[in-house]
Amino acid sequence: MELETSQFIELLKKLKEMAGRYSTKSRKRVFIIATSMEDPDYLISVLMKVPGVMIFVYYLNDLLTNPKVVEKAWTLNNYFHKQNFAWSGFIFEGHIASMISEKQQGTYIKLCAVLLLTMPGTPVFYYGDEIALKDYKESKYPLMRWDKSKYAGFANSVPWISPAYTPVYTPTVNQQSEDPLSTLSFYRTLGKMRIEEQPLQYGDFSVMLNTTNILAYVRQWHETGILVILNFGGAVTYDFTALNLPPTAVLLAKSTNLTQCELIHLQTMVIEANVGYVLRYFKVE
Repeated sequence: MELETSQFIELLKKLKEMAGRYSTKSRKRVFIIATSMEDPDYLISVLMKVPGVMIFVYYLNDLLTNPKVVEKAWTLNNYFHKQNFAWSGFIFEGHIASMISEKQQGTYIKLCAVLLLTMPGTPVFYYGDEIALKDYKESKYPLMRWDKSKYAGFANSVPWISPAYTPVYTPTVNQQSEDPLSTLSFYRTLGKMRIEEQPLQYGDFSVMLNTTNILAYVRQWHETGILVILNFGGAVTYDFTALNLPPTAVLLAKSTNLTQCELIHLQTMVIEANVGYVLRYFKVE
């Protein structure tokens, strides 16, 4: 059933009021909805007219499959600037590893993690994305792989879905916890960074570079900024000082290795093929 915008907003207000009855001074509740709607103006109107609601937007999938990455990125840019102080969450609809081709598995999964954990709002991901868990052929709800026991640590007896649905092998949480280059270790690095870096919590969002293969944006908070670069194509050298950024920045994370705290010269930065970067810079006017 489709509702007119006004009806939908009234319904949300009633549901929010109902949910608010379970909110206390010590335990505040947030009313969360999810939508497949893509029209940013529609979503923003809902956020503006129903304050205190957080919308999970299934909007990032197109960045994996749609060649018009440029168009989508600018829509995201406009969305964030129009929503003012309203709050959103962005999520990939489904397990990321199952939406990416085999050829792209090793690189794009971490690029998606950089995107998800450096944008404004609340990052949301499906269970198992942090270990690159794949769907089963027979089910989109694979068992979480905790360890190498009979049922991968998911249960002590036969679980609700048959473990005979054998997925492509995914290293377990225990295995990946011991590997500093694993997908899980990378998610943990980005999560820790998101907590520690104020620009990632409070900073503005602005797209700085948007080409066929490269998306770069900044999260600016006072003098400190975070520059995020996502390269979905071949290697290229770029001058970021031409975008009014300072000459140097410190590398905080890179999707291919553990290199951190490396000084990067932004005027002649070599952006490697299929690599994501997170850098911190200081900009004094």
